[in-house]
Amino acid sequence: LDENTNKAFDVIFNMNDEDDFALLRSHLLLKIQQEPNKSLWHYLLALKYSNREEFYAAIKELKDGHSIDPRPFYLVRIGEQYNSLGDYRRAEVYYRRALEGHDDYFDAHKGLGNVLVHQLRYEDALKEFETCHNQRPEDVIILGNLSGVHRMLGNFEKAKEYAETAISLNSNYSDSWLKLARVYEMSGDDAEMKRTLENLVNLETVSPRDKAISLALLGRTEEAMSIVEQEWTMT
Repeated sequence: LDENTNKAFDVIFNMNDEDDFALLRSHLLLKIQQEPNKSLWHYLLALKYSNREEFYAAIKELKDGHSIDPRPFYLVRIGEQYNSLGDYRRAEVYYRRALEGHDDYFDAHKGLGNVLVHQLRYEDALKEFETCHNQRPEDVIILGNLSGVHRMLGNFEKAKEYAETAISLNSNYSDSWLKLARVYEMSGDDAEMKRTLENLVNLETVSPRDKAISLALLGRTEEAMSIVEQEWTMT
């Protein structure tokens, strides 16, 4: 494992075999013993645990890494694991800890906004995403988040504006089209919703998730189920 290249990260994310994981884990545990003051090995092991959806094991390694190298980066990654577990209150605690003394930390604001949405605290989430938008005004994911929050607050014109801006910046990003379709759906404009969804399903770069949702909203249930079943089989 060479920390100065991306090889270690490539190995971790492309490895699926159980025996390979056991070997990697043993190597990393040995590195941890040999270099107890180096947080990198804990972080690499946490990455693989997270990739395997063993989130509690990932949290332990990230906490160990943070005890060696107390940067807010580790706190954000811990927040991400709790978010994946659906423990949004605990995730919020770690995102807020990451922001203490680092109030311009983009990933912490973004993560905090997401868990606040899960808690249905839309006004609070809006503040976090607005902070992110001020830092990166052309980030299409943040624009989509702003659209989604404004939609839930009933601010349909604002929601539409943010979704359309995201589409203008990257017309191939299917989630922006889905956000716009959701605005039309909630505002009762079925004709525009269907037109937007038709654009989405015809994109070359549409994600399986977005295509399945769009087909279901268009009433093309069998096509949607086919995509879901295919994705389920692949995983």
